[in-house]
Amino acid sequence: MTCELLLLRSGDEPLAVTALVDTGSAVTILSRAVVDRAGASLRCRTRTPRTEQRFVSASGDALVPTMVATIDTAITEARCLSPEQESRSTPLLSALFYVVDGLQPECILGMDFLAKFSGTVDCAVPSLGFCADGWQWSVDLAQGADWLLDAAAAVRRRLDLARMGDLRALQGDEEALGDGNSAMSEAEQAEVAVQSVPLVDGDSVPVLQDEVAGRLKVIRAALPTTLSATTRQAFSDLLETLVAPAARPLAVTRDPQAMPLPARRRSADRSGPDMPTKDITHPAMQ
Repeated sequence: MTCELLLLRSGDEPLAVTALVDTGSAVTILSRAVVDRAGASLRCRTRTPRTEQRFVSASGDALVPTMVATIDTAITEARCLSPEQESRSTPLLSALFYVVDGLQPECILGMDFLAKFSGTVDCAVPSLGFCADGWQWSVDLAQGADWLLDAAAAVRRRLDLARMGDLRALQGDEEALGDGNSAMSEAEQAEVAVQSVPLVDGDSVPVLQDEVAGRLKVIRAALPTTLSATTRQAFSDLLETLVAPAARPLAVTRDPQAMPLPARRRSADRSGPDMPTKDITHPAMQ
């Protein structure tokens, strides 16, 4: 979901950019192209040319900040929630931005921004609430442009395929852990379909379904023969109930450099309930 953010400039009109409100991002990020477009009049309270920090995007791409700056901003059409203060102008929000090259969308408001201004996202409206100047504010959020929705769907598919690659890499003495019940209710399957399946031409549906079925068959055939029958069945259920809906259509090939999602593994020896597990995690920020 997005809102319009104003980057304030000295002696010049503010520069408006579309900002993605992303609770999955630890930091707030701005495209170098926007900074260049704003020019020397951009109101930066602090500016550090270089930083040692490195980040990884949702698609697994490396993000290397070229600058860290504290920039004065404002959110367009923010409303003060106090009835007697309805006429108050949009408050100034001074926030830390990590500037990176080639960022799309051009601005991401991360958890550091939301935490600083006590931000809350109401997905039902949708809206963003925040606190500034001692008052509570709210701004309606937009769904975002079609290309942004397509990009989000592509990232989801890429991460799903990356996770499958991680599970396929299990050694012969390891098994994938599950909660013992991978079946989904009809309501849950409908929700997955709404969130994960992009709209496609009706004539293409059979072809796409066959493509997905073919890919899943290859994955099943590649499972280690040492896996137990129970684990193989649980894995098959996972493919049908979670992976297949999220993988249609397979318009984006798996990026071998993409960061796998966390997976839990353990030895194939299931002799005791208290057997220790080995957690495999991949931090989103280095």
